[in-house]
Amino acid sequence: MLSPNDSLAIGIEASLKSAGYTPGEDYPLITGQDADKANVKAILDDEQSMTVWKDTRQLGDTVRDMIMAIIAGDEVEVNDTETYDNGKKVVPSYLLEPQVVTKENVQEKLIDSGFIDASDVGL
Repeated sequence: MLSPNDSLAIGIEASLKSAGYTPGEDYPLITGQDADKANVKAILDDEQSMTVWKDTRQLGDTVRDMIMAIIAGDEVEVNDTETYDNGKKVVPSYLLEPQVVTKENVQEKLIDSGFIDASDVGL
């Protein structure tokens, strides 16, 4: 079940549990997005397969840099000038690489990077 974000994925998981499903062979594949702590724990407990993570620290830093460039009257750094056409023009954007987080790489991606504490997800 593809969920657009982790909040909805948790709801799907709760519904499955209430219907008697348990992680295992017949349990559906559930995905999410955002790397919320509850969902990372669900990934570690085999209740969710993966989450798509965009590091909000990196997003914040990039936005700050863009704002500072605008304030200084400098050219704003972008890395995409083709994708986002709003019907009037192509909107220049700065895209960050989304990362797939699974049970196998939670430690490397989220904990070692300092995004979440191991104790917050039961590690």
